[in-house]
Amino acid sequence: MIEAYPLTWPEGFKRTKSWERKTSPFLKVKRKNTLSVAVATQKIKDEIRLLRGTNLIISSNIELKKDGLPISGRKPPEDPGVSIWFKINGSQKSLACDSWKSPEENLYALAMTVSSMRVIDRYGCSDMMDRIFTGFLALPAGPSWADVIGVEKDADIETIRKKYHEKVKEVHTDLGGDHNRMVELNLAFEQAKNERKAV
Repeated sequence: MIEAYPLTWPEGFKRTKSWERKTSPFLKVKRKNTLSVAVATQKIKDEIRLLRGTNLIISSNIELKKDGLPISGRKPPEDPGVSIWFKINGSQKSLACDSWKSPEENLYALAMTVSSMRVIDRYGCSDMMDRIFTGFLALPAGPSWADVIGVEKDADIETIRKKYHEKVKEVHTDLGGDHNRMVELNLAFEQAKNERKAV
């Protein structure tokens, strides 16, 4: 079930690590208007309408007004991710963004993405919109942290740590390994530690 609050993240869409999020170029838009949740919400509503989309749901960790849209001017949530869900020709579509530090930046980025899609649609690539969304659906989910480290998902932290150190000896660049695999291994270990803290 798609909820406007709290955030419903589309399956198969990659999440951005909190330390990888940046400040977007959208903080100042259209002359002196400062970007806000209200400005970004209106922009996405306009873009979806122009795309001939219907049944828009904006999903985030921002509390909602009585009309079901995000409230502007509140303290930003810890998770700034935003997803949008809408229909085109009766078919459910979704997009999501958490690359930027605030929900309004992520929502505005989604609006600009939809604007770009409208340009594609306008220039007559007949089935390009369907192909774009089919491509999103076809993206495979990456391996879990447990797969990367080589342990069971329910392994205790000591087992995880031991296996992580064994893998480091295989993939570390100083030992003839691969940089990308080392980065993936480190990220997996951080995710495992974070999950164990939450339990």
